[in-house]
Amino acid sequence: MINIYRKQTEKELRDWFPIITKKYQGLKIKFEFSNDMCVWVVSFSACDGTLENEEFNIDALAFANDVNLKYGDDAPLFTDNEELFKLSPSAEIFEYNRQSKNVAMGNPLFGFQQQVSPSI
Repeated sequence: MINIYRKQTEKELRDWFPIITKKYQGLKIKFEFSNDMCVWVVSFSACDGTLENEEFNIDALAFANDVNLKYGDDAPLFTDNEELFKLSPSAEIFEYNRQSKNVAMGNPLFGFQQQVSPSI
């Protein structure tokens, strides 16, 4: 099975991650394309209770609903703390860097190569 929206969904995820991690600064997002499931898989984690925050859940659900409507079966799958599926050690990570006030993005195996300035 081929995901015809793979590049579009990747762009939409990459555009949204800096915004949501800037808004919820304790949030860490891991993501990668799953060849087994033929979709992007996304896991949220947090050290500060963000995942229990009602506003965060409303924002995350609204985004998930939006991409589900756009991409149907090719929409990304979301989970908290890798509860529904595990991501590989090479999955990319987005998280807010309080020192630089930017979102750090990168692969944990190779370090964080890029700082993304969220446009909110």
